[in-house]
Amino acid sequence: AYLKAKGFPKMQIPFPEDTIQIKGINSLIKRTAFVADGDITDHTKATFSYVKLSFEDGITKAQAAESSCMAVTVSPHSADGKLEMILHEKALQVLESIVKPDEEFDVYEIDGADLQEDADSE
Repeated sequence: AYLKAKGFPKMQIPFPEDTIQIKGINSLIKRTAFVADGDITDHTKATFSYVKLSFEDGITKAQAAESSCMAVTVSPHSADGKLEMILHEKALQVLESIVKPDEEFDVYEIDGADLQEDADSE
């Protein structure tokens, strides 16, 4: 079985003005993600597996908590726009492993990220 080319979702590539540039994310991850527990299986404690990243006015905050510990980290020079993300601890570990400490990259939010199946893909 295969999927016809028309069936693949189209990428939504943003305009540069719709992105924010982030740098120094590794430092924030190292100082925050250790609190989050990515191995939690109890759904009532699932929020302890995530880290909230807030970018606004050139300041980045990373926040994580678990039942006995909390970490909040602030960096004054990490982003040039406004965006909030909540990422799983394991996703942050992957991000930290592929981004160099001094590397800058662009981040954007996709509105309505639901994938629509093309009627021609059947």
